[in-house]
Amino acid sequence: MPDPSSKPTVPTPAARTARIQRALAFVREQEGPEGAWYESVGSVRRTSTGWSVVALQQVLAGVPVLHGIRSVRFHPDGHPVSATGSAVPLSHEVATEPEVPAAEAARVGFLELARIGALAPELAFTAGPPETVAALSLAPRPTVMRKDPLADPIVASLVVDAEGRRPRLEWELRFRLPAGGGSYLVRVDALGSGVPTVREVIRASSHATGGTVYDFDPRTPARSRPFPRPLDEYPAFPGGRPPGGPWIEGAETRGDNVDVRLPGGSRVRATPVQGHLRFDPDASDEYGRAAVNAFYLCNTLHDFFYLLGFDERAGNFQRSHADGTPGAGDPVCVLIRDREVSGLGFFENRTDGTEPSLELGPHPSGRHSAFDAHLVIHEFAHGVTDRIVGARDDLWAPLQHEQSRALGEGFSDYWAVSIQNYERRRAARAAGTPEDDAETWAYAGWLAGKAERGLRSRSYADHDGTYASLRGRGMNAHTAGEVWCATLLDLNRALGQGDRDRGDVLGWKLVFDSLSFLHPGRHGPHFLHARDALLSAYDALVADGVIPADDDLRTAVHGVFRARGMGGDAASKNGRFRSAQEGSGPITRDHEEDGS
Repeated sequence: MPDPSSKPTVPTPAARTARIQRALAFVREQEGPEGAWYESVGSVRRTSTGWSVVALQQVLAGVPVLHGIRSVRFHPDGHPVSATGSAVPLSHEVATEPEVPAAEAARVGFLELARIGALAPELAFTAGPPETVAALSLAPRPTVMRKDPLADPIVASLVVDAEGRRPRLEWELRFRLPAGGGSYLVRVDALGSGVPTVREVIRASSHATGGTVYDFDPRTPARSRPFPRPLDEYPAFPGGRPPGGPWIEGAETRGDNVDVRLPGGSRVRATPVQGHLRFDPDASDEYGRAAVNAFYLCNTLHDFFYLLGFDERAGNFQRSHADGTPGAGDPVCVLIRDREVSGLGFFENRTDGTEPSLELGPHPSGRHSAFDAHLVIHEFAHGVTDRIVGARDDLWAPLQHEQSRALGEGFSDYWAVSIQNYERRRAARAAGTPEDDAETWAYAGWLAGKAERGLRSRSYADHDGTYASLRGRGMNAHTAGEVWCATLLDLNRALGQGDRDRGDVLGWKLVFDSLSFLHPGRHGPHFLHARDALLSAYDALVADGVIPADDDLRTAVHGVFRARGMGGDAASKNGRFRSAQEGSGPITRDHEEDGS
């Protein structure tokens, strides 16, 4: 054990330089003499356990290559262990000397911000180029400029964009707008004659962005919410890392995590209001309002699951990975439909690094599923489950057997009901109203128009299904999934020991971690495999101090499974419903999933 009185060693500049040089040499050994060239970004990050990470930027003749980031990890003893990320392939030669001056690129970029509505009406401007304040004779040509009415300087530098058919040399310009207008990255073609072309506009900060949405469903009033949602509104998960990707890029329903499209393929565009970007479609624009609602809910879910552990390394849904982790380029593409879709909503998953899609459509009653948070959470959670459970074999549809599909439906119902009840209790406390009256146990009750049971066979308030229920006539994945959801909700209650918020937070951590122990097999996973995965995750969280080492609590957790017919003597030959054999006997930890 380290001496608690000792102080951590602060590396000297010479030590940092040596670490950077060793990282460059390590990558060069991996890629060979014909590999890409890299430069240090100038920092060495250190963890509390003594590991360090050196980030390297791919360059071409000294000009940074977009998305060409590699991170070299060093063991505490000082030797490099691995390098994440990869070089961006450059299939054609690229000129690295600009033909378009930085000031001209800035002028065109500023005009583009005006065209897309990023500038508030009171921000009058001239069409002339900005004044150059400073320019350095380095390969990226860093240039500082000023232009009225911007109080902050415009900073420009060259980058190589290798996406598309041919790599391009571009000016990357950073604009910071006054009056809370946010910050933008604008990329402009640096080669060619005539008027340069704006290649991309990215909203780099969205603190002044918001929209009118439903937190739950239209049974409660819509309200104005900031995009992104403040981090202090999320549960405090042990060890959670805050998400970093912007919700908004440009002025549309598109960002690092989610890309929402209207029925015709376009996106909802924000309206500048007093220096702020507002997503408030007209009341008659149902699909526009549905798109904004889905955009808010899916981004909230991205950040919720990110804090829980579904980050870049876990295979989450994001366009960019700043740390160079493989699997970037896959934000969730949400398609707002004007016709009914399978299941009223459908998440089509794909392998990490390939963009998944979420389709949301109307109920036969005319109510759109994008307005019911229960259904949006349910479908988004399918994506999370499939990504984690199928990660080992690179599967995007790992839950294929009868009980396996029921597990997927049960997990998704669990997240929908428990997250919403947590949020409803929180809202009730803020309003000073009874928490018990705020909870709702009917899944998608508003969408179905059935407040008592919603889209399921009954409410989860007093669901009495057990493992033997799976053998019933006409059983399907959704009805069988109700048994699994009810079991998980019981676990939250047991873990909370009377504190419902604490029970939800511990339950979410336990259920999420259990997915990593649950992988598809020839006959599964079935309910008993999932039970064992939860118990393995429980033991790990106890060992880590997240869940207390309390024998009474462990007995209560085991009691949940025993009461639902998944005791130690329960059995299942395969993943079919008819193979479920109920049991209520004691559960021991000397048996493990056989992987069948």
